[in-house]
Amino acid sequence: MNKFLLLIFGGLCIIVLAFSYKNWVSKGIAAEHNGRKIIAKIEQKEVEHKAAEIKKLIPDKNKKSPIVDFLRYRALSNNKVNLSIIGSNLVIESSTNFTFKGWESQLKSKLKSEYDELDNLEVKHYGFKSYSTSDFINSKKIDVVVKDNPDVIFIENFIINNYRQSISIDQTNSDIKEIISQLQNKLPKSKIIIMSPNPILNDQNQNNLGLNYKDYINNTSKFSINNGWIYLDFYLEIEKYLESKNLLIVDVIENDFVRPNDTGNLLIGDILYEYLKNSLVSFD
Repeated sequence: MNKFLLLIFGGLCIIVLAFSYKNWVSKGIAAEHNGRKIIAKIEQKEVEHKAAEIKKLIPDKNKKSPIVDFLRYRALSNNKVNLSIIGSNLVIESSTNFTFKGWESQLKSKLKSEYDELDNLEVKHYGFKSYSTSDFINSKKIDVVVKDNPDVIFIENFIINNYRQSISIDQTNSDIKEIISQLQNKLPKSKIIIMSPNPILNDQNQNNLGLNYKDYINNTSKFSINNGWIYLDFYLEIEKYLESKNLLIVDVIENDFVRPNDTGNLLIGDILYEYLKNSLVSFD
């Protein structure tokens, strides 16, 4: 009799365990299913949010927008975004402090910290020491930039060296037009911004053509604006900063009186950051 009762009890235990296991499995499947539904809803909301942001940031040829919005649009649309800056002395990071982060890092950090969409932003600089406009064209360095397929290109217009090498203003403007033309043809979807170089010491000194540095600044500025190109007067922005801080040009450039020092590099990053955020440009 005791054996019979034990068999019955054991059978009941097996039934209870089997039922419990089945119930536990069912709950697990249901929980997994609900989890997947929740994840799917979150992913769908992310997709909808991204689509809404892209729609909001689509460049409109009928109105002007900050350049940073164009970068955000490209980042969301392509899951990556590249900004390239090319030129001569201004573009070359000249820090002598190994712990110092140059303007490239400063600019990238500021943009990434403010805009989540720009987490995958790449900022590349191509600085060619002592290059004139003609040197840049003849060396075919344009092709190096084209390979990166940048979304936005800043061009420091090389006129420090054109001035120092006594290259005529007519030739300078002709070269700048050729550089822009090549970039527009090879990178039709890129937004191109021309900028002047920084102030230098003794900018009133005349070169072999009887021209001073400001003659090149003023003439290339007018030429760029008259051609309808986007133009950033870096020279003026730095002068305004120096005046507001009661500083001299020697406070922001190296001992060669041309290249930016650490303070100058920080200033470059700040000016570019503010320009990308606040300057409204047409995206036709």
